[in-house]
Amino acid sequence: MTALGLTQMTVAQYAEQEARVARGAALLDANVLGWWDLIDTGSLNLSSYEMCVLGQVFGSYGAGLWELGLQAESEGEDSRHGFCPDTPQETRVQTALWCKVIQERRDSHG
Repeated sequence: MTALGLTQMTVAQYAEQEARVARGAALLDANVLGWWDLIDTGSLNLSSYEMCVLGQVFGSYGAGLWELGLQAESEGEDSRHGFCPDTPQETRVQTALWCKVIQERRDSHG
């Protein structure tokens, strides 16, 4: 257990989080030119419908789901694409992974 009372994420669990974020980034790449420039990583908050990835790109979480053709939350597609973490630990990991992906896109697209 960590100081926050959370267990460490296994390598397999971390790899799953990376895959989810990669899936979401690929979906954004295919649908929104330059999406990475629309996100303020300093205020990125995956727990906020307005400040999450979809909220910053589309104006709201719901609008992003609609625009990307993802099913409602109950279908789990939002989670499988790294847009809706299931736990506080996943939220922290996915936030860091999204920031990494965004920086990589910015670096590679000048």
